[in-house]
Amino acid sequence: MLFRCHIPAETDEQPNWEPLRQCVALAHVVAARGYRVAFAVNRAQYDQAKAILGEAATVYRVPANPDQDLTRLGFLRRTHNHHICVVALPDADTAYYFGVQRRFAFSVVLQADARRHLYGKLLVNPHVDMPTTSFQCSAESRLLLGPRFFMRDPGEFPEPSGVTPRHLIVAVGHDERLLDKLLRVRLHLPAALPVTLVGFRNPDVRRKCAAFSVGHPHLPLQYFVIKRDSEFPIAPENLYLVDPTVTYLNLAQRGMAIMTVAGDTHKLNRCYMLEQLGVAPTLGWFSTKKEAEMAQALLRWRDDGGALLAQRRRAQKVVDGLGAERIAHFIPSEVEVGAKSVALSDTPDFAD
Repeated sequence: MLFRCHIPAETDEQPNWEPLRQCVALAHVVAARGYRVAFAVNRAQYDQAKAILGEAATVYRVPANPDQDLTRLGFLRRTHNHHICVVALPDADTAYYFGVQRRFAFSVVLQADARRHLYGKLLVNPHVDMPTTSFQCSAESRLLLGPRFFMRDPGEFPEPSGVTPRHLIVAVGHDERLLDKLLRVRLHLPAALPVTLVGFRNPDVRRKCAAFSVGHPHLPLQYFVIKRDSEFPIAPENLYLVDPTVTYLNLAQRGMAIMTVAGDTHKLNRCYMLEQLGVAPTLGWFSTKKEAEMAQALLRWRDDGGALLAQRRRAQKVVDGLGAERIAHFIPSEVEVGAKSVALSDTPDFAD
């Protein structure tokens, strides 16, 4: 099984590590079931991929040009008998997915984007609002949508804790208006409650936090910079205020105390769905709320121990992290798909 995955460049301001994380999680499950696993990455990220995946991992280089990329994948299929391809490329277009489907007997698309016409036997997207979203895809595609298909990292995680959160972690990206609003909310929170903004390196956010700390030295505020999603601070004594992008699923699966806030109307529906499912209450769209009102809602939620414990348990039921096992159930064996004939348009390629 060949995983064509995205690895962020070191210069990316907002690196997206989720495609690689999902590939690794699925690879662990299918490897345990006897599949041969290999990864294909852009040549520029080959050394980085080996450092992350380990020297024992099989990693192939592919060109950055999409047409040459597809030709190279076809070469790898023929020479190494990889008949199943898992694609996790956020920027891939319809032509690329169609090209993968033509070259492989079975293809899987992770983080399937409903804004594009997609080709593949399995289309996977774990976001909570995806089951109600209309997808454009080929008739043979099977849609695996919703939090049941969120893939947790390999390993065991603790049971939900009943401890009262003592630290507020804010992870809302780099939305300037939302950050300005939350800094004003900090003025209405007690000084005894430490607040930390977590995100990828951003000079503007750092300057905002520094200016706030200078103007309000009695209110603890920190800016914690991470380089990878794996560095995100996760602990049961934290209360997490997040926008519903990717982090919320990981936090829910681990049984953390979560509250959501929508930075735009596109994310508002996702916030309300999480609240209805009992995964996380929401502050709603930030521009419709007053700062004092948002602060009071945060404190009420933090101090309600019974509701927090129920929310943590409910979140782990809705997002149980067994998505990789469920996805693997629909993937046939390499022997089965290898016996099928595939119409190819491959051109001769060269070994790397």
